[in-house]
Amino acid sequence: MNLYCTQALQKAFGWKFQKQPAPTDPLDSWYAHLIPIGRRGLLMVILLDFRFCVVIPPPKGGDWTALEASILQRIREALLSYEIPQSAVDAYLPAGTVLEPCSSTDPSTRGSLSSVGKRVNQELSTDPDLQHLQKAINERYFYSVPTVDYGVPCVMLKLALCLKYGASLPAMELEFSLDLERYTARTPLIVPPNSTFAALHGHMQNAFRWRQAYPHAFVLLPAAHREAPALVAAEGLEEIDRMPEEQVYDERSTHLQDLLQEGDTFLYRYHSKGNWEVQARVSRILPNYPKETPVCTFWEGASPPEDVDGVPGFLNFLDITSDRKHPEYKEMMRSPGGFFYSPWTMENVNEVYHNKVYSDR
Repeated sequence: MNLYCTQALQKAFGWKFQKQPAPTDPLDSWYAHLIPIGRRGLLMVILLDFRFCVVIPPPKGGDWTALEASILQRIREALLSYEIPQSAVDAYLPAGTVLEPCSSTDPSTRGSLSSVGKRVNQELSTDPDLQHLQKAINERYFYSVPTVDYGVPCVMLKLALCLKYGASLPAMELEFSLDLERYTARTPLIVPPNSTFAALHGHMQNAFRWRQAYPHAFVLLPAAHREAPALVAAEGLEEIDRMPEEQVYDERSTHLQDLLQEGDTFLYRYHSKGNWEVQARVSRILPNYPKETPVCTFWEGASPPEDVDGVPGFLNFLDITSDRKHPEYKEMMRSPGGFFYSPWTMENVNEVYHNKVYSDR
């Protein structure tokens, strides 16, 4: 594995590396760049074609041996943190992996590293935490120029490693429905089974165009593999109605695959003014899904605003906002709920997912 070091880094550490031709495999060539911050600076190691970045405080004294081991360990930890299968990570970084340091003077490469370095400095100005910095770079949709779309770095790298090393990407298809009397709002979502329930909450909010402004909970009924009912929720459980016999789980540390199997049904309760209760079912488990999720496969019905007063309020809302001559039309369209009356489609949902920050996993 090659580590292409910029001249600034070589100068700072007093290294002298031989020049090497441009890399041919984007997965095997990392670039190291020193960003001058404070006295010691910050080492940025980046897989350039994916814009995947690992940030490392450089060691005192410029000890290359210690730095090499630190870089490899940090890369491994970063890959595993994004739920890349252990088998793919072990195949990519087998025991005994050695970094081959070499020079890189390609102008376009220097420009790309400089652009990422500027972004690092911008993120550090608002949040000095290195872990948050790394997540901010790797989990956000990234554009280099308006005509070039690089996607979400951690998603792109996960797909590439799984495809190269034959690791499966399982997925879980969940069907959601909301009874609105005149019709039912329905949508199936394909999500990773190792997603947390907190991530699923975010996906649900995006799918129904809600704003995460109210308490919520997942209610799981007893099943063959789960004797007691379960409640999965975030902090502030005192705001959620729960039964004494329900086992309570923290949604941030509980994964879908921990509690759900194919055929299971559960409820998603969103305690907004409308007190929406979405019926959910695990329709199937996909052993190998060729893309990172979530993915919405269709959307049927209208999405109710979270602030209308239940189903009667939503039906009244539809009657008013669909009739420009209604005496309450202008007032209703000026209300927060009026924003949500525009049509909502599968394409809208997937566009939100595509541009979404993945930090809520």
